[in-house]
Amino acid sequence: MEHNTALYIGLLGVVVAICLMSIAYRLQKLSAQRLDADKRASVAYEELSRTTKELRTRMSNDPGEDASLKPGERLRRMYPGVRRPAAAPEGEGS
Repeated sequence: MEHNTALYIGLLGVVVAICLMSIAYRLQKLSAQRLDADKRASVAYEELSRTTKELRTRMSNDPGEDASLKPGERLRRMYPGVRRPAAAPEGEGS
């Protein structure tokens, strides 16, 4: 009976050791993820700050709204979108 008890205690010790190693590995992985998330958040914040600064500069340089323009034309001035090259006619590719 003593042999079985020692075997059970030994197996229990191995299981506990494996659990502790698994917990330590998971905590290390979570710590690395947290550091990575902090880096990505700081980069995103810097990009957001640059974009905000650029938009504020762009808004201060925009001409005032012209009341004589149609609403669609005012929107085109505010958001010009992608511009096509002037040299290529529209129907040439067909």
